[in-house]
Amino acid sequence: NVSYADRICWASKRIETAYAMCMADDDLYVYTGLASCLKTLKSSKNAVACMGQGLGFDVFFGKPYAFLYAESLIDYRVTNQVAKLRVLEGIHNYRTATPYAIFKTDAFEKIWQKRRPVACLEAAEYEHAIYTYLLGNLITCDQSYWLRSFEAEPIDSDFDGSRSLDFATWFQEKRH
Repeated sequence: NVSYADRICWASKRIETAYAMCMADDDLYVYTGLASCLKTLKSSKNAVACMGQGLGFDVFFGKPYAFLYAESLIDYRVTNQVAKLRVLEGIHNYRTATPYAIFKTDAFEKIWQKRRPVACLEAAEYEHAIYTYLLGNLITCDQSYWLRSFEAEPIDSDFDGSRSLDFATWFQEKRH
């Protein structure tokens, strides 16, 4: 009964492989896409994470369908040489790429050791992205590796808050 940030922080201290990633329980990954992303990440000295392309699945009027998900990740990268400029670039052109990217384990551990639980999951995502950009480059590969399910409704958490709480609302409330 702890937040997902606390669970991943705990797990990150126990990783024994060169690479790590977070995987949701309703997502699937394609081996060839994962292998392509690993190869891309291995060949990049300055990258700390690599994200592949995604396909979404949902049910519409009782019938399943697939669609390109995160199409904006095609040729997406955050690769400025200066950390501060990389953060600005990443936030200015923000895409949901870091939460499910493959990380070099040392970067993954550093990111999750610094994370703290917040009541807004969108804020947690942005914080994760900022830590990623501070540590190094985020790159993508052109292979599909992520199959994301959309037919199940998200479940709110006593520890992580409600997914319906958006960043702008949370931020304004936190300022009072």
